Amino acid sequence: VEGQTNNWVHVLHRVKAGCDVFLICNQNLEGGARKFRFRIQAKGFPECWDAMRNEITALNYKRDNRDVEFSLTLEPAESAIVVLNPKKRYLPLRLEEEKQEIVKTMEVTRDETFRVSQPQLGLKSKFDEVLAGCSWVWYPEGSPAQSAPPGVRYFRKKVEIPSGSSIKGAKFVGTADNDFTLFVNGKEAGKGDGSHLGWQNPVEIEVTSLLVNGENQIAIMAVNATDSASPAGLIGKITIEFNKGEPLVVRIDKTWNASNEKKDDWAISDFNDADWPMAMETAKFGEGPWGRLNDQQVTMSPVKANPFFGRCLIAEDLDLKRIRAYLEMNEINPEPAARITVNDKYAGGFIEKPLCLEVTKFLRNGENKILIEPFAPEDVKVVFYNK
Repeated sequence: VEGQTNNWVHVLHRVKAGCDVFLICNQNLEGGARKFRFRIQAKGFPECWDAMRNEITALNYKRDNRDVEFSLTLEPAESAIVVLNPKKRYLPLRLEEEKQEIVKTMEVTRDETFRVSQPQLGLKSKFDEVLAGCSWVWYPEGSPAQSAPPGVRYFRKKVEIPSGSSIKGAKFVGTADNDFTLFVNGKEAGKGDGSHLGWQNPVEIEVTSLLVNGENQIAIMAVNATDSASPAGLIGKITIEFNKGEPLVVRIDKTWNASNEKKDDWAISDFNDADWPMAMETAKFGEGPWGRLNDQQVTMSPVKANPFFGRCLIAEDLDLKRIRAYLEMNEINPEPAARITVNDKYAGGFIEKPLCLEVTKFLRNGENKILIEPFAPEDVKVVFYNK
């Protein structure tokens, strides 16, 4: 009923455990914080639940029969969950609503000698080892690692297995952005993970029974399944193990033929692909927009973590039961996301502004340890307000 929404404030209503629940989202990404006033029809007492910041606070409100009015100040891209609790309980007011007096501000001093070991997600996965040395490829059109037209592309490679060899086992491991189908000697051998973001999860396809001594035709149909131009790539290899001798490893690379047109019998050995251009290698495994893949569907970020570890000393005569303490900080780069631990206990986190978190119950008189992950702000302070 008040506040400039620009049609970017959206509300979702549900009923859970007998309580009316409202998810309120300020999806306007520009400008500063905006104050809105809402009127709802529901029974109960409004509470603001912030799952990221690990806190539940009360809201100032006015009631007229079933009509309840309350205000919320929301930063760009900030959301709030308002729960109408059937029972009234004592909760501290949301900080913005209480307009408390600042009692004291204390800087948190960073300990430059402290280092958090970097997570090694994916570096020890089986796919990291299997795909080492492989490259992402695509049909030669522009810069596929940055942008390629949506659609299907076709890839072929002849593989010669020495006559008289005894095959112990053969397996394909690979993936495509967004999906692929593998053919061996004209027969479908298997598919990629076609789910949303399934390209992050390489698949293993058993192909032993489809191979023969002599010439074999490997063919792959890869799909850039998007509505508009986007990065596209195919990566993988076939490993053929013999009962005697070294294995034969065939990586997808620039020696494969590629086409942007489907032709009859394109996947069989007799098909003539002489007019098909060679595939384009666009990035080595671990590089490009795809990063490293692993069997837990985690892509390693090229940005290294830079955790903040700091200390602050709270005087013994400061009564922590009579104040509210907020950890406040300036901009966090490369993204305003944080997980915060105070005195070795998880205190909460956030993914957008405001860059603050109530930490009252985690503090103690004397020295306090504060860890902010994965990226460090330049300036951190504890602000004490009257309760």
